[in-house]
Amino acid sequence: MRARNLVLALVINTAFLGSPWQASPGIAAETIGAAAFLASPAAVAFKQGQYDQALEGFEALLADYPGDPVILRYVGIALDRLERYLEAVEAFQKGLERAPDNAVLNFFLGISSFKLRDVDGAVAAFRKVAAATPDTAYGKRAREYLGAIEQQRASKQRPGAPRRWDLFAQVGSQYDSNVTASPDFADGDRNSLRFYESVSGGYDIFRGGPWRLRAEASTYNSQHIDRPLDDLDLNTFNGAVALSYSDTIFGRPITPSLRYGWGGVMVGGNMFNDTHSLQTSISVNPTDNTLTRLSHEFSVDSFRERGFNPDISSRDAWANTFGLNQYLFFDRRRHYIWGGYRFRLNDADGVNFDSHTHTAQAGLSVALPYRFRFDGSGAYSYQLYDHFVTPFARRAARVTYSAALSRTFLDGLNLSIGYNFTDEDSNFPVLEYDRDLLTLSMGYRF
Repeated sequence: MRARNLVLALVINTAFLGSPWQASPGIAAETIGAAAFLASPAAVAFKQGQYDQALEGFEALLADYPGDPVILRYVGIALDRLERYLEAVEAFQKGLERAPDNAVLNFFLGISSFKLRDVDGAVAAFRKVAAATPDTAYGKRAREYLGAIEQQRASKQRPGAPRRWDLFAQVGSQYDSNVTASPDFADGDRNSLRFYESVSGGYDIFRGGPWRLRAEASTYNSQHIDRPLDDLDLNTFNGAVALSYSDTIFGRPITPSLRYGWGGVMVGGNMFNDTHSLQTSISVNPTDNTLTRLSHEFSVDSFRERGFNPDISSRDAWANTFGLNQYLFFDRRRHYIWGGYRFRLNDADGVNFDSHTHTAQAGLSVALPYRFRFDGSGAYSYQLYDHFVTPFARRAARVTYSAALSRTFLDGLNLSIGYNFTDEDSNFPVLEYDRDLLTLSMGYRF
């Protein structure tokens, strides 16, 4: 999501970049002058957003000024705004035949190539702009696009401008050393190999100006090989609607958002619980290489099993979760480190499940040679059950570590191997356990 929000903000705000009526540097003297161009009916129609009419006028101007890079630039921009990206690329390339080092033409060539999902062409154009005019608005925005592309790749997204829809499908296998989360001294089957499939996607219901309304859905399904554990096969279903607004404040991208979601969990073919949630968040880029995200989520959890005495053992709850995450990017966002803190207050129907939890997290993502990527993270959680019905309160401390090595092929196919370790420590020994997960997966983003 971070990468999608950043890219969407870039695409939206590019329309207002700099002074679009300035003449491009390095233009031959026989081309149309700035005053004559601005006074032309074609330029007036362009200013008014009448791009089809503007194109007709620009074609007439090209009859008098063949190959003029300024005219071809605005032909390309008009075609881009009409979403005729391939034709826009052709117009910019014609202009570059006459002025090959022109940074403005290269910048808009990068924009249209990006929207066309010609990522190699976009990267080449943006690099030329960033190298030739590093201190201009075009140079700065070109670096932002290069960073966004790297962030998309780091997030295993398919690089390019956001489409109205996206779909990601994944299949894999997992070895789980402790499916039942049983303590070390417990007897019985606990380790198993399982296969899983997941599908997630979304559709932009509305995208206008800085606003975006998006629908999302996902599902995950697992099947254990060992029959004694197949009653722990897992099925999850999630749906959400999210409204976001992308803009800039003091020249820095900012994206507030509001999201409603519903999720359901089935275990062994039976409904286990479902959750309704409402999340508000705001993402800000204080600098070119940092991102800060603040969030609050209110959720309502409902469980099918309420226990022997609902006033004590029911897990149905209202919860408030507050989060802060900070990201620091390096080398045009090819690598990044991050850290975060989360506080959750759980108000349950059963007093045994009233709790508050503090969680600290940190991680990194590093681009390796040959399009490999390493991701690692760790987290520590401390949970206190405030009203546990025993002579002493229940406490739990959880430590998790994860590491994954992945490789992307053709900017769509991703292969990954990952390891995850969990150590649950509690003042009730029967609730302590260790768990190892080894995962092999293959995913494709359409």
